[in-house]
Amino acid sequence: MSHTIYHTEGLILSRRDYGEANSLYQIFSREFGLITVAAQGTRYLKSKLRGQLALLMHGHFTLVRGREFWRLIGAEASPRLKALTQNREKSLVAVRVGNLFSRLVRGEECQPELFSDLVFGLETLATNEKIIPEISERVIVLRLLSKLGYISSGKLLAPWLAADLWHKTEWHMSDGVSRQIVGAINNGLNQSML
Repeated sequence: MSHTIYHTEGLILSRRDYGEANSLYQIFSREFGLITVAAQGTRYLKSKLRGQLALLMHGHFTLVRGREFWRLIGAEASPRLKALTQNREKSLVAVRVGNLFSRLVRGEECQPELFSDLVFGLETLATNEKIIPEISERVIVLRLLSKLGYISSGKLLAPWLAADLWHKTEWHMSDGVSRQIVGAINNGLNQSML
């Protein structure tokens, strides 16, 4: 019996170990949405995939659809988010964003715009030293909740939801705008019933 092999760009949001050396990964994929992927033997030191499967790793994955889960047959890490692992504060922000993201997004639904926004947001967090990590976190979460329909764009929030935001090298956020963003996030989380 032959299987169709799929290739996708994705981001690892979580990992759970099972069995002697296997792992289940939750991957947000550009083409397939949020998927659960089983990887056999990746905890063995000799595994070729072991170094390619870190938490919040962005890369390209080769998969086969299984009965319960997708099966991982190949992975290639991208250097796009590597800088996140070199800064503890940024790494913690990225983990919090990933955890929230995996709780809010459900099912295998292609959402390329949401995928791109998340990756660009984490890349900005990883590489832009002029932007405070806490501010990046607020903006990424605000945009996530907006794209999922939990926040509507008001006049003060519109610049933070603009398509070109990730291309700006500096952000200036007043205390009033910061409070409004936090309020909008809290309202959005209440609406999501998390």
